[in-house]
Amino acid sequence: MTDPRSHDDVAPDLGGELDAGLIVIAVDPGRSKCGVAVVSPRPGHPRALVHWRSVEPTLRVVERVAELTETWQPRAVLVGDGTQGRSGLRGLRFRLPEAVPVLPVPEENTSRRARERVVQDSLPRGIARLVPRGMRVPNQPWDDVVAILLAEDWFARQAVSETETAPDCP
Repeated sequence: MTDPRSHDDVAPDLGGELDAGLIVIAVDPGRSKCGVAVVSPRPGHPRALVHWRSVEPTLRVVERVAELTETWQPRAVLVGDGTQGRSGLRGLRFRLPEAVPVLPVPEENTSRRARERVVQDSLPRGIARLVPRGMRVPNQPWDDVVAILLAEDWFARQAVSETETAPDCP
């Protein structure tokens, strides 16, 4: 069993290159709610292809991820490594098939980056347009966007590790 504090999240059994056929489920664990996203990489594009996303009550997240695993057949489930993530790892490992690895992924700065992405992607209306972008606050939870960022960061690390281990061409 992998130590949840480890960041050695390169799983050799995930198979080949990162391509659009690779699907992962990412979870941003929290005390009362969790962000969950089903995503695939888009080679050559910094943002992942999001198939499904939601903010779920923490008490329901293991059941939801199990349902999504059955539907989407991901190659891995990625769980943010914060304090809440450690207990989430244990719950998911017991509930999911052994063939689907549950991997801890670093969470640092993902909440801040998710907030910035939500603000950037939403167009303010009316008088809200006068509020400077840095002072805007999203009007809904953005935990699902944190989950998307966890997957995007993991895809980026996988792509770097693939290029570092690729043989040199003559």
